[in-house]
Amino acid sequence: MRRVTGIALALGMGIGLAAGAGAARAGEGALFGSQWAQGRTVPLPWGAGLTVYEQRQGYKIDRLAVGVPGFDTLPTERLGIDNRIRELNVQLDAWLFPFLNVMVLGGQIDGRTVVDFSDVALPFPLDRVSINYDGEVYGGGLTLVAGTERLFASVNTVWTRTSLSGDFDSSADAFVAAPRVGLHDDRGSLWVGAMYQRADEHHVGTIALPFIGPVPFELELSQENEWNGLVGVHADLDGHWNLELEGGFGDRTSASATVVYRF
Repeated sequence: MRRVTGIALALGMGIGLAAGAGAARAGEGALFGSQWAQGRTVPLPWGAGLTVYEQRQGYKIDRLAVGVPGFDTLPTERLGIDNRIRELNVQLDAWLFPFLNVMVLGGQIDGRTVVDFSDVALPFPLDRVSINYDGEVYGGGLTLVAGTERLFASVNTVWTRTSLSGDFDSSADAFVAAPRVGLHDDRGSLWVGAMYQRADEHHVGTIALPFIGPVPFELELSQENEWNGLVGVHADLDGHWNLELEGGFGDRTSASATVVYRF
């Protein structure tokens, strides 16, 4: 049971990315140190959110062991590897200080990793191998925010764990840090940013190979590119309900939508 790859992007969506995105006046928002808000608006202290998130990125092989002679010498850099995940989670968060938010979450994740062997010369025909998995995810994170009446900057970090099941004995882990800068007012905010992701997958099981039959294998994967871009928008709907949308672009693509109720 390890952390799940890629999901941490969604976690930052439900915890108020922009300073002043909420409806409360200074002194009412943060649980502690509200005097540090210096008269600016800060979000209501508590939040409950629901996030839907999807991501796609390329992977590389760190280790491949198959119970067939010759597999250890495969040119793994020529393998095409595609990973996709879809997640639904619920978050609870709190603004401890005007500049610090903490959160916890729980949810469900479905993932698929496809390894394409078509460009590698093998003594038997083998095209693509799909590894499907799903599981429960839980974890936590924090966000640091600084800003003025119209500008803000934030850094979101998240750690998560999951319990996986699927075609094979699978585990995954990830750490994500996402800096963002943007504009905000009482109606909401918009931003651009970047996301650093360190992801690892580990799969162990048995696969049926043509003319050979079932053979054991072990596969370790990691992200092909660590960085990608982000763009997002937040809308304060009525002082309590908030909507946040964010997309990732570049070598890793993603999309998320979050609804948050602040109180």
